[in-house]
Amino acid sequence: MPEILFADHEKLMGQSIEGVNIVFIHGEPYLMDIAKKSLLSKLIPDMSDMEFYLEIYESDKKNIEDIMEPLFSSSFFSDKKIVVYKEPRLFGKASGKEQEAEALISIMEKTLPDSNCLVFLSSTIDKRSKVYKSLKDRALLINCSVPAGPSRKARMEREQIAKTLIFKDAEKYGISVRPDAISRLIEYSDDNFELLMKNFEQVSIYSSDKKVVTAKSVEDVLENSSEDPIYNFTGAVSERNINKSFLIMQSLLDSGFHPLQLISALVSQVRKMILVHEFMDSRYGKSWYPGITYDSFSSVVNDIKTFDEALLANLEFMNINFSGGDYLVYGTKRSTYPLFLLLKNASKFYKEKLSSFIVDASEIDYRIKNGADPVQCLEKLILELLL
Repeated sequence: MPEILFADHEKLMGQSIEGVNIVFIHGEPYLMDIAKKSLLSKLIPDMSDMEFYLEIYESDKKNIEDIMEPLFSSSFFSDKKIVVYKEPRLFGKASGKEQEAEALISIMEKTLPDSNCLVFLSSTIDKRSKVYKSLKDRALLINCSVPAGPSRKARMEREQIAKTLIFKDAEKYGISVRPDAISRLIEYSDDNFELLMKNFEQVSIYSSDKKVVTAKSVEDVLENSSEDPIYNFTGAVSERNINKSFLIMQSLLDSGFHPLQLISALVSQVRKMILVHEFMDSRYGKSWYPGITYDSFSSVVNDIKTFDEALLANLEFMNINFSGGDYLVYGTKRSTYPLFLLLKNASKFYKEKLSSFIVDASEIDYRIKNGADPVQCLEKLILELLL
């Protein structure tokens, strides 16, 4: 079968999937995930019922023989079964590579029920191998690989993929993107497509009122996060992204940050989110609601300022000296976009969980000062907040 390139997969997949029971998607992980979602949308009639059709396995927990049973047996819940097998041990130096390759070749010689489909996701591939040649004859191959290296051709191909991803989401958001903005987004993302689209999502929210993304808007949103690694860390925790939080945490510790610095940054961020909940629960917070867009956020900003003024008045009444910090929601922010993200992320947490975190952080602080393993303590603290 002909191999489909990522750039053409949406256009060609519909006609190519007809009569196909095995699909092999290989290449860059983020692009593979996009291709997988496109494929599933073609295979599953109603994505809200995906759990009845789909089973996903990791190669470090299952082998090919184990995952085949659902494909050759009927399901009580649906007449179609799709099995996704991630990172099969078929290429490279993986242990058990030969046995898995032989098992797959044997499976491809059998006839799967017409309605069932086996999908492989592999970040590596060896086109010289026997199993690849068998896959090329029997399976639909979707190539999501990205050229590496500094050559002009490789750079142009990576840039074209980036533009394709950006323009697709720009159409979804109903905004336009200037060429200089694309160049700045690529610079900030360092050939990481997942980071590129995360950055573009943030910039799109910021630019939604103007309906255009410029180089300046990219810089306004991303400059702070690129210069301040602590900002990235607290942002990952606020987004409830455990893996990203752990990766940035370890990177900060490796680069010389003290564990207590990270705890202090988290406590400051959590206090801000607690104050956000105070605002949301007050009579001033009625303008905020889950799902509000940045375009509609200006009315909320005015209510936040009024809430801050009332809070300041109470502090003065109680003779509490105040010079800024964690006691104001709006504070001295020049841009309302970080404020929008603060409220959006805070709404993902229960107020009681945030309050408990302050107590937990004090205990972890004490344990680290008394010789406990800082990485284990920080991971425990983050998990208790996010799980």
